[in-house]
Amino acid sequence: MKQRTITAAIIMAVVLAAFLLREVNGYIFDALLCLVIIVSANEVARVFNRSGRVNDSTLITFYPILNFILFYFCLKSNMYIKHILLLSLALIVALMLVETVIVLCTKKQLLKQYEEYKTTKTFASFCVNKVLLTGFIMLYPAMILGSLHFFNHISDFTYLNIATKFPDLNISLFLLLITIVTTIANDIFAYLIGSAIKGPKLCPLISPNKTISGAIGGLLGGVVFGFGVYAIFMALGLTEAMIPAYIIIIYTIIAGIISQLGDIFASIIKRKARTKDYSSIFPGHGGFMDRLDGISFNSIFSLVFFMLFIF
Repeated sequence: MKQRTITAAIIMAVVLAAFLLREVNGYIFDALLCLVIIVSANEVARVFNRSGRVNDSTLITFYPILNFILFYFCLKSNMYIKHILLLSLALIVALMLVETVIVLCTKKQLLKQYEEYKTTKTFASFCVNKVLLTGFIMLYPAMILGSLHFFNHISDFTYLNIATKFPDLNISLFLLLITIVTTIANDIFAYLIGSAIKGPKLCPLISPNKTISGAIGGLLGGVVFGFGVYAIFMALGLTEAMIPAYIIIIYTIIAGIISQLGDIFASIIKRKARTKDYSSIFPGHGGFMDRLDGISFNSIFSLVFFMLFIF
């Protein structure tokens, strides 16, 4: 518990530093986010590899970089957000085609891998799965975590008229904070309440430590702290006319559920690979993806939600 608390404090300090650096230059935040996405995606790739589901870690590593370059040029062209998301998906498809060519050109090396894993699948199925899994990891977690780039630069999308809708307000910071704080609070309170009350398990076959009491506690914690972010920005100039309170309440409730679904989804991947954590980079907390499983789902959900109901 002590080690877990110390690690959590260090993580929070690093996150705070990232936000402070963002105020110096937004592209510093982008660079840090790209690095986090690369590490997270490679953690997922390694977990899959352990269970015999091979993938191309090189293309997976390059995707977040290429995706941000694509995002940057689309942003400068004032392209619509939905079109940029479609191009990000198209980039994944293009890289899957590249991976197909690589697979066809490296059959001998792949055959050795195939024999080492002693899988019951046919060699053709083994090769196809490598292409599909490489694309999947580019989507989860790489592309959906990359949704945070949109919030970081939301004011730069001139067609949204942010300066008119939210005068003298750092709406980018608000969107980033409410997404991250709601998710982190959900995670923390699910752990604290679940550990204190215990009770019936939420999904014992997937994640034996998760309880119904923890899920409810996490949901309530996310709502309270998410609304707390809203209240702080109300004091800084945000008004009910800009973003109604009921929208935030609806958002924090759904975001809490989405966050827990992200956690469960990550647990399914780990359970199939027979591993507890994605890595051991954070003592007592696992790896980046162990901390970002909820945020990964919430990033894309938050982008879609706020585009529909605020912008």
